[in-house]
Amino acid sequence: MGVPLTVYAGRIVQSPYLEQSFSISLPYKETGDSLILNFNYHHYINSQSFNGDYNNGEISSKVITNKNTCIYLEFWGKISDGNQELIITEGKFSYTYEDPFDF
Repeated sequence: MGVPLTVYAGRIVQSPYLEQSFSISLPYKETGDSLILNFNYHHYINSQSFNGDYNNGEISSKVITNKNTCIYLEFWGKISDGNQELIITEGKFSYTYEDPFDF
């Protein structure tokens, strides 16, 4: 297994107030199925909060590109915060890094 890579993403909209964020950890430079090491998701929508993670759910993934210039992966499954369950049917994450990097 490669060096762990953790990616954080999020957004905030002021009116109406909406906050969403997630983090995904996976082995750097590896591609294929079921490579997610850690997955966290948070949202705050209309005074309702949700904080779920990989330990309280089942997440499947397909990492298509994972290199020092960009990452692209698809994920699906369900996570729970102990009170609510969130079902992800077509999660996709794509990002091109501003500067290439290497470990």
